Amino acid sequence: MVGLFGVVQSGRADVEFLWGITGARTASSLYQINSQTGAVLGLVGATGANSLAGLAVQPGTRTLYAANGSDSPFGLFTLNKSTGAATLIGASGKVIPSMTFSSSGVLYGWDQNGAKLVTFNLSTGATTTIGGNLAPSGTGLAFGPTGILYLKKAAELYTISPTTGLKLTGPLTLTGGIAYHNLLVFNSAGTLFTGVRTASGATNLYTVNPVTGATSFAFTVPLKLSGLAFDTAPTPSLAVSGKKKITTTRPTFTLKGTATSLLPLTVSTKGKSTTASNGAWSLKLKLKRGKNIFVISGSDALGQSAAGGRVTVIRK
Repeated sequence: MVGLFGVVQSGRADVEFLWGITGARTASSLYQINSQTGAVLGLVGATGANSLAGLAVQPGTRTLYAANGSDSPFGLFTLNKSTGAATLIGASGKVIPSMTFSSSGVLYGWDQNGAKLVTFNLSTGATTTIGGNLAPSGTGLAFGPTGILYLKKAAELYTISPTTGLKLTGPLTLTGGIAYHNLLVFNSAGTLFTGVRTASGATNLYTVNPVTGATSFAFTVPLKLSGLAFDTAPTPSLAVSGKKKITTTRPTFTLKGTATSLLPLTVSTKGKSTTASNGAWSLKLKLKRGKNIFVISGSDALGQSAAGGRVTVIRK
């Protein structure tokens, strides 16, 4: 019987990376970014929507959300992590440059035009206005690891109440003399990042000390980003279709299988390779007379590995 076989082997535990979205006032595309260097790991795809910003990953489900930072229709979207395609949940009627999830799974956003904190209904996209007493530009919104809600306007950092939207502390002036843009996000280690889009079409990211306001250059992403969100890539899996031992008279053999990987995955054996992610892959291989043994392995864009097993092809 034809089936699937494969053994997953991890080179390391789940690794962190960045989702990045482009397209301020233009068509938006979704990218994967190395969170240590800023290198682009891959273009996931066009979203089919314009001016997306405010990326946020839902705790638990790891669903990726986005909102319109400018241009209509103003709404809440989910993004397909394999294709980048955006699905409109519903209209919010708000310009949302930044949004963030609480640890309990409530999605908060900043209504740029109304200068108010809002929450989203994840089923309809509708917003509920909480309130606020700041009228920022270059707005970033992010929950810290201890549940503190931070709001950034340009180079000023505040803490605000998730209950009232009112300022609790600030302004704390960020160093660097830069009018930082709407990017504000914590990684899993509790480090806060902000950024600024450059005239050359890149984005410089900086770490922020939320106690002192000190900033430090982290890295440059060669994309003009309108939104950022940290996520983790599960260990990839790799499987080969068909029998483990095959006999043929042909000089070539096409090895086929399936892969599951959030990041681009290189599948290889004996110097031949192909790139896969979620779904089918194939490798056309030359055969010598007699026994040919192929050990199939994979490695994703951040070095996590998976083994697909071993296939023996006997060419008569």
